[in-house]
Amino acid sequence: WPDGDEIREVGATPETTAKNPSWRHVNWVLRSKGNTQYMGQQAEKRTCCGVILCSACKATVRPQTQKAQWEKQLRQPCPNPNCTLRQLVFVSCDVFVLLARFQRDGKTILHWKHCGTHSHPRPPGGLLSKDQQDAVLAQVARRPDASADALATGSIVPGSVPLGEVHPTLNNPRVARYHVQKAQERLGLSSNKKVVGFSMFEAVEKLEQDVGESFVVASGLVRPSFCCIQTAFMRLVLDEAINDWLQSPLDGPLASRHGFITDGDHTYFNKGILLATCVFNSRCLRWVPILHTWLLKQDTLHHQVHFKQLNASVVAAAGERFDPKMLTGVFDFSQAQRNAHAEEFAATRLHLMPGSALLAPLAKEAQLDMFRTEAMEYQKGCQVHFKTSANRVLKDLSLVPSEFAPLFNSAVETMLSMDTDLDTFNETITELRQSFPRLSGWIDWWIRDSVAPMIFPSRRIMSETLALQVPNTSNPIESQHSLLHHGSGRNHDALTGIHQLWLHVDKLRRQYEAVRGGHAPPNTRLGSDRPLRKSVVYENDGRAPDTRTALAAEDSPDILRRPMSPTSLALQWVTITHDQLFDESTGLRPYISYRFVDNSCYIDSAQELLFRAFSLWSPDSRRILIQQTLPRFSPLWSFFWNYELRIHPCIEHAQTILRTSQLAAQHAISNEWKLYSHGDNGSSSNWIGHSANTISADLATQRHFGVHYSIVGRCQFGHYTTTLISPPIIFLRLWERDIESCRLSLKLPAKAHVDIGDVLAHLTPRQPRHAAGADHNTGTKLTDLPAGLCTHPRCSEPSPLVAVQTQWPSILFIIPETASDDSDTFSARTEPPLRHALEFSIGSKSTLDNVSYQLVGRQLEHRDQAHLVAEVLLSGRTYMYDNLLNSG
Repeated sequence: WPDGDEIREVGATPETTAKNPSWRHVNWVLRSKGNTQYMGQQAEKRTCCGVILCSACKATVRPQTQKAQWEKQLRQPCPNPNCTLRQLVFVSCDVFVLLARFQRDGKTILHWKHCGTHSHPRPPGGLLSKDQQDAVLAQVARRPDASADALATGSIVPGSVPLGEVHPTLNNPRVARYHVQKAQERLGLSSNKKVVGFSMFEAVEKLEQDVGESFVVASGLVRPSFCCIQTAFMRLVLDEAINDWLQSPLDGPLASRHGFITDGDHTYFNKGILLATCVFNSRCLRWVPILHTWLLKQDTLHHQVHFKQLNASVVAAAGERFDPKMLTGVFDFSQAQRNAHAEEFAATRLHLMPGSALLAPLAKEAQLDMFRTEAMEYQKGCQVHFKTSANRVLKDLSLVPSEFAPLFNSAVETMLSMDTDLDTFNETITELRQSFPRLSGWIDWWIRDSVAPMIFPSRRIMSETLALQVPNTSNPIESQHSLLHHGSGRNHDALTGIHQLWLHVDKLRRQYEAVRGGHAPPNTRLGSDRPLRKSVVYENDGRAPDTRTALAAEDSPDILRRPMSPTSLALQWVTITHDQLFDESTGLRPYISYRFVDNSCYIDSAQELLFRAFSLWSPDSRRILIQQTLPRFSPLWSFFWNYELRIHPCIEHAQTILRTSQLAAQHAISNEWKLYSHGDNGSSSNWIGHSANTISADLATQRHFGVHYSIVGRCQFGHYTTTLISPPIIFLRLWERDIESCRLSLKLPAKAHVDIGDVLAHLTPRQPRHAAGADHNTGTKLTDLPAGLCTHPRCSEPSPLVAVQTQWPSILFIIPETASDDSDTFSARTEPPLRHALEFSIGSKSTLDNVSYQLVGRQLEHRDQAHLVAEVLLSGRTYMYDNLLNSG
């Protein structure tokens, strides 16, 4: 902030003549006024722009250098939000600066003169000087991994200076981030995100110049987009691996560590994948990468460029000693990787075949097809992936019950055994299918012709001699991914990732040279080279369906392969009517029925009625039930979650929703609750009652599904005691005696029709009795129960019953008086005595304790067919719901 007359002079150098050099930096706002005469020379004159000031609170604003911009600033309110006047004024200044250039003693001198005294406050903000930029650079260099916010805060480490102390404008987070990024770029810690087009090529070329090595051996812009990275050290390791393979004995500790292991790293770059190949180095006794390739996409075309470069490096290293086995690869089960390996294997073999250039196009293509088939003899899969998948299946007791675990483990060991012949292998597969029918999709995946020859010895195409020389696992390359992440991080952009990749390989080079020079011992751990962390299986890696959801989807349409979850659909809790569910314009009509699967009618018809009742609830009630009331991921929660999904008109998920709900019920009934074996005929009241009574003892949960009775007693001192009768009555059973009792109460003639609401209003409360899996009102009358004791403090007198309170559920299940009829008795009825009104109330409509219900539907049983169907009411019309018809 120069003030008063001041002169600065420096010699002319590239640094002092650059734009905004530090020697003439000022924080005042200066505006150029052109040239003027000064000491016989032309000099540039720059005048001070003063400051913009609030006339009331004196808050300052930094003026722009153009007059039109001043006027625009003056029309803005005062930046102080507490200012009442909020009117800005411009305060001018007569100070000026002269910039001249003189020749003195044969040298060019740059002359700067500040003339006058500033009579106004200092304007806020301003550019950082060179020294201040260097101060930011020093803080970034001390803490290269710190964010701009962390640098602005400072740390307790000596030498830390918060950025806001370097310059006040750095207290602005946006300005701080900008200058930190600039400092990182100057230090080479981060590539400029604006580096695009040809600048990217320049940046990579400069990087190669800085490290003193050309390591980008191949690259492409479009179709495919890739970048192959191979240093001189990586080629040296490849040469040693070829020599070891040719010279090492076929037995010993290193016999099975030849060949190339390839795998993709999905998290190192923030876009695309890093495909890596490693070999075993006998000097360091460790696996070392020999080729890295960044690929934009994961298709066969992109993978081919990696194997093309790899094969060229192998052929160059082997020379006349080349053998096709040197192109052997160990992979996971990515189809794109295996296809790319086969294509480049064929191309390399054809290129090395004498006279191949003279072949006609058809003959050349026929020869390529022969080599592509031959490539399968040089591909090996990862047995560890198979064992991991088998363990994942084994942990799910719904797929492999615990008592059958030894049988399953024995089958897995037999499949992987070197002593297993093809007949034994096939017999083992047949036994697996018979013992574990739900694993059919998992078994089919692993015995595919493109997978089984890679891992199962009895199905192997590769020669036994070569198989003994190559690892059975891809763990070493996954371990390399972990080491790379541990030392170099993840989610890099292109330039930073390439630079960090070179640094990682250079570290391996130094370790190699340290071992060779005797400064460090070789790795003595010749175990399994496990990754440093639990590996993540990516879709492109190839994975068998080894979970309950995935296996269930194998038996369903393609849409079922995308299992629904609470986060897979952004729900809006909408209101929809039954008519809308049948409206053809929504596209849902073909998908409104469950498909009959293994005697599922007792599940499907009941679920349909539950769904129809649930869809009549308000959106808030549905949301509270699912999000707050039901235990998350309990069977009942799964049912209602799928009902909620079904309410939403999303045609692409309709079949998935129905099938998922059906599978959830079948699994809970057969595997969790052990009520019925899979495929048996069952009782709807049994499984619904079981699901409602096992979810929770919380009344907030059970009040939705069961009738709760409470006995109110009163002792001689007037103390009231309320006792809840537990468990609730899930299915309210009506008998002929209940209907006759209602007639007597209403003084109706014999055999007169009675409304269901009247029967429920006059129903004699009884204790629940567990029958057929549900709790029915068939026990002792509550009025006949002996009196309990008063629960009031310091009172233990008898408390005789004075009232029974009834809490009616949100969904009422009724077993009518006709349920116990046989076919003849039911056929003899001219008309059931109980009228099922479309709507009915329990209690007087004039009282506050009135409860109203809407009839949703009824379940009917075809006794002669042992088949259950449902009648569903939609706008007063009856629709028959039968999952045997029309394939669902």
